[in-house]
Amino acid sequence: MNKRVIIGFSVTVITALPLSIFLTTHLQLFGSMLGFFVSGLVGGYLSKIDEMKAFLIGFTGSLLACLLGIATLLAVANSPAETLEPLVYVASYVLWLNVGSPINLVPVVVMLGGIGGVTGGAVNIWRKKRKKEIKL
Repeated sequence: MNKRVIIGFSVTVITALPLSIFLTTHLQLFGSMLGFFVSGLVGGYLSKIDEMKAFLIGFTGSLLACLLGIATLLAVANSPAETLEPLVYVASYVLWLNVGSPINLVPVVVMLGGIGGVTGGAVNIWRKKRKKEIKL
C-alpha cells in the first residue's frame, strides 16, 4: 500500500470527529456536515491519487471515525469510573449523530466525507495539470 494513501486515510480518521465536534458547537448541523467534508477533502488531497480512490479514502475514513466514536460511546457508557472529559464529548456527539436528530446522520456524513475525498483528489489533479501548464 502506498504511504500517501495511509497518510490520507489516517488524517481523515483522526480529524473527522474533533473537527466536526468543534464546528457543530458553532454551526450546529451544517458544522457537522462541513467537518466530515473537510476531513475527507484533506485526506483525499494528501493521498495524491485519482478521484475514485480518494472517494474511498474519504468514505472509509469517515466510516471508521464514526465506528470509533461508537466504540468510545460504549466504553463511556460501560465505565464504572469517571471518564475523561474529551471522551465524554466524543460520546455525546456520536450519540447525537445516531439518535439525536430526526434521521440517523451517520450515512449522510460518511457520504459527505467521500464527496470531500473526491473533491480533494480533483483539486490535487487540477494542481498537477496547472503546474504542467505553467512549466510549458
